[in-house]
Amino acid sequence: MRSLACLFLVFAVAACGGGEDDPSGGGTDVTAMTGSKEDVAKAVVTRLLRLAKAGDNKAAAGLIAYRGREDKKRRWTDSSNYANEDEKRYVDRVCKEVAGYADMGGPVFEKFHAEKKSEGEWLVWKVKFGTKTVHFACINNAGKTLLGDID
Repeated sequence: MRSLACLFLVFAVAACGGGEDDPSGGGTDVTAMTGSKEDVAKAVVTRLLRLAKAGDNKAAAGLIAYRGREDKKRRWTDSSNYANEDEKRYVDRVCKEVAGYADMGGPVFEKFHAEKKSEGEWLVWKVKFGTKTVHFACINNAGKTLLGDID
């Protein structure tokens, strides 16, 4: 049954993202998807990997949490604004890092866990790219799931 659920997720993520001719990942907002926390976080990471590898950092900004200090209301609850120079630099840096991982092979999603902290609920995937292991931490706040950190 778990294999069937995983297969469904693969098809759902592929449907959200369009085909090879659509590097932007299509118009579906994976940050507001419903389903298990595990599946939603995996869909966010998978789409971010695809967008970063394609160089579509502007679209990827919609998947990356705002972490700035200027607007405390937006912090951890809103996506990055690619039109803002500071946020654009941050998004470009994250996308460069993510694209580098994507070039290593994989991804293999190994382990998931969720934990509540003061910022909200963190949904963390341990992902393997070749021999490199990376933790993608998505934050689930205000009905959105966004990438909040990479370790």
